[in-house]
Amino acid sequence: MMRLALLALLPGCFLFRSGDSASCPKGRTVEIGLQEEVKKLAGCTQVSGLVIRTGATIDLSPLRELEEISGDLQIGPTVGLDEAAFNGLLHVGGTIRVANNGSMRGLFFPRVERVGRIEVENNAVLMSISMPRLAGVDGAMVIADNGGLEMISAPLLTTVGKELVIAGHRKLELLEMSHVTSVEAIRVEGNPKLPAEVIEKLTAASSVKPESPAPAPKPESAPTSPAPPQKSDSTPGPKSDSVPASKSQTGPAPKSEPVPKSEPVPTSQAAPKSEPVPKSEPVPKSQAAPKSEPVPKSEPVPKSQAVPTPKSESAPKP
Repeated sequence: MMRLALLALLPGCFLFRSGDSASCPKGRTVEIGLQEEVKKLAGCTQVSGLVIRTGATIDLSPLRELEEISGDLQIGPTVGLDEAAFNGLLHVGGTIRVANNGSMRGLFFPRVERVGRIEVENNAVLMSISMPRLAGVDGAMVIADNGGLEMISAPLLTTVGKELVIAGHRKLELLEMSHVTSVEAIRVEGNPKLPAEVIEKLTAASSVKPESPAPAPKPESAPTSPAPPQKSDSTPGPKSDSVPASKSQTGPAPKSEPVPKSEPVPTSQAAPKSEPVPKSEPVPKSQAAPKSEPVPKSEPVPKSQAVPTPKSESAPKP
């Protein structure tokens, strides 16, 4: 009979549970200031945003089933909140901001894997921050001016989209961020008890990301190298075409048109000096002068026929 009674009560329990989930706020940010408001949110797995501001003592353990916050999670200012632990939370789409909590000593996100941005500032007695499964932060991660902070643990963190700042912690001795490989910039200062080798190892990760834009100048040098061959191919073209055009055609191109002085004068319009002298044309032998026909010497004049010159005919001397 007892078993039958228990079986009869189980459906009622499931109905009560489903009614709880149906009452969870959707599409708005939830504000918590009293313990009664924490109980109203118990059992909800998702909210758009969550703000915790209070001067009363509250316990956040009933929110252990909360898995996702699509917007921001803001804690502070508070006075009676000694510890903030979100044991079921996996993802925060916006910013986790924890600031100005006078009595908070511990901040724990044991299952959170990815966050939009993290800001933890001005928590006077905060001693430890634990995010053992955090792998990536899309924006900046700033942990600053927490006077009593002694430990920051994020051993699986590899990527920070913007700046990583850890500054102003005079008691900080343990920093677990040995797997950071991609970050825009790192600033670690004002932590006198933090070992120097830990700082050097963390800051060395910032040199990995800035080196990636170095190959950018390569495409700029590529177009300059082929430029000279294009000029050498284009210049000889018009020269080879203009030379024959000026001699064979009457209308050469404007660029290749020579000065009128360089144009050769046709032989028909040339000055008489340019015409060859008749010396170049040999005169036929038939038209040669009488000098070319010598007097025959083989026929001497007979002495009998020679006419003697009379001596009396010579002119008288005065």
